[in-house]
Amino acid sequence: MSHKIGVHACIHNAKELKDYTKAVVKYMAPKGVNMAIMEINNRLQFKSYPQVSDGDISHEDLREACDALRANGVEPIPLYACYGHQGWSSRNSLLKAFPEFDESPWLKDDEDFIPNFKWESVPAKDSLGRSVCTYNPAWCGNEPKVYDVVLPLIDEIIEASGCKTIHFGMDEIIMMGECERCRHLSRAELFRKNLEILQTHCAAKNVRSMIWADRLLNAFLWYPRMLPVPGKPMAGDYDSLMTCDCIDDISKDVILCDWHYGLSPEHYTGELLSHGFTVFPSCADSPVGAELLWHNALEEAEKQGCKDRLPGMIICCWTGGDNVLKPFENPSDPTTPESMQRLPAVLDKVCEMMDEYK
Repeated sequence: MSHKIGVHACIHNAKELKDYTKAVVKYMAPKGVNMAIMEINNRLQFKSYPQVSDGDISHEDLREACDALRANGVEPIPLYACYGHQGWSSRNSLLKAFPEFDESPWLKDDEDFIPNFKWESVPAKDSLGRSVCTYNPAWCGNEPKVYDVVLPLIDEIIEASGCKTIHFGMDEIIMMGECERCRHLSRAELFRKNLEILQTHCAAKNVRSMIWADRLLNAFLWYPRMLPVPGKPMAGDYDSLMTCDCIDDISKDVILCDWHYGLSPEHYTGELLSHGFTVFPSCADSPVGAELLWHNALEEAEKQGCKDRLPGMIICCWTGGDNVLKPFENPSDPTTPESMQRLPAVLDKVCEMMDEYK
């Protein structure tokens, strides 16, 4: 069977888009990479809602990059983070332009965001049951006006890129069901509802949807006594808030990217495959971790007889396109993040495994 290898990177500006494209075309495609996941978010110079744009990537910049990728046998997949991850240490440009979309307007930028948030713990709650801090702001999952803005932005990305698949992120969402508009709905219903709007809209344009899979992985299958207690450990790469209850109500046309970056022995990908989805195990900066993740996924796919829904693997580079290029052009560059110094080794390991995949 033919295999797919994808490389994800964050693209913050036009230069990083060019650097990333060069890295994929010149150094990765010859080894077998045939998918480029470009997380551009609001960096595009939008025409429908220019107040949302916070970058210098023009439509022509994106079109040229995608054309260059396709000319070298690489499918471009733009990523626009939806629902969660609407900012980091403060709200992003969408929530600043449209504050009425905010799921947590009671939180103050910087003061109630990182560094006060403890990365691996459930946020404490106030007397109204609302989180008192976060690292991951979100838009309200029950505010329909969000999509009056977001869908036109997505249409611009689809038009400029000419993509056949678009990634919506939707990972690590913890700010759900807390504001007055949505607190009466379950997290599972909010997640399903938002994904359905996005998937249905894009399917009508013959564009397939892709998301990170963590909110659909039921943590209690592996850790049955774990509870989401404020101040206690919280999972990142699987769900303990029962968002996962909606998994069988989601279109099987949605492609899942099952990210795990450590050395977990669990067969997470197999659980997603058992629900009928096409799944890409998604690794990061460890060749050993990539190998363990892949072999666990392959074992499950063979056991379930569904290797056709395990098309390949994705390498996640949570850094800018310039840092993706550096380890290939100048391996001794001291400014290259440590994780990216290992990228060539991870790439070689993933390509080796995919070459053996039949």
